[in-house]
Amino acid sequence: MASAPPMPQMPHPGQIFLDHVGWFVHDMADVERIFGALGFPLTPYSIHGDRDLATGELKPVGTANRLAMLERGYLEFLVRVPEGDSPAAKHLDDCLARHQGVHLAAFVVADADAERKRLTDAGVGMMPIVNLRRTIERADGSEGEVAFTLNRPEFGQFPEGRIQSLVHHTPDDMWQQRYVAKDNGIRSLDEVWFVSDEPQASVERISRYTGHPAKINSNAGITAHEIALDRGQLLFMTHADASKALGDPVPPAATIAAIGFEGDPDRFGEVAKSAGIATRRTSKGATIVPASSALGCALGVSRA
Repeated sequence: MASAPPMPQMPHPGQIFLDHVGWFVHDMADVERIFGALGFPLTPYSIHGDRDLATGELKPVGTANRLAMLERGYLEFLVRVPEGDSPAAKHLDDCLARHQGVHLAAFVVADADAERKRLTDAGVGMMPIVNLRRTIERADGSEGEVAFTLNRPEFGQFPEGRIQSLVHHTPDDMWQQRYVAKDNGIRSLDEVWFVSDEPQASVERISRYTGHPAKINSNAGITAHEIALDRGQLLFMTHADASKALGDPVPPAATIAAIGFEGDPDRFGEVAKSAGIATRRTSKGATIVPASSALGCALGVSRA
């Protein structure tokens, strides 16, 4: 039987994909040291700005990033910078005061206006649209600008973290092949594990945001609520169940405990071993890097 074709990078109208997750970090040098060693080619350091489409003015928003691009999806690493300020920068400060780790889950859609209407109709209070821009070097060496339209709920509605949806306007410049991970066995971003003392309340909030229903799956004494998106899935469980499933304690302040990838767990384990980073194998053959070795959030690689 022929294998199914890979999922596209961008969704069709009406679809919602898991696009990326974001670590909030104190020092970008730690990202290079750990994720660079794990085989992720990181994009250059870049400062964010919000473009006023009427005047063309680019206003710094107080954050900068580097990315780890995958065949499908990517990882973002965000740090605070003194240039500019915004509610998003203040939110980063507040999250980092609790713990360093993944605080952002972002979904990609085809139409920002249609998505905003759907969310408003679902009762989600929305912040003003952000026309996010970053200056980058294109593959041919010329200077360019990657562009996104962001829809963000008002902070405080989702204790799970910064939940947002976006439209990519420049995907070719985002997924430059020189930055896409090819040698560590990881192909795509597949799962986000949310943890909470009340996972049922958490799953209801995120189900309303994504527009996708949840189901309950219990196995080996671990209960997880699951939301299957049009690409990717979200899991919700208690800290205790997540710790049991990962084989390692979940940081008490964490709201996102682990990130799951589709790929080659054997190859990823080899890369981690060469980097001196300890891993464990689950009974189902996944390779896990504990949160203590991955800036506050566990990494898990499984076969499709």
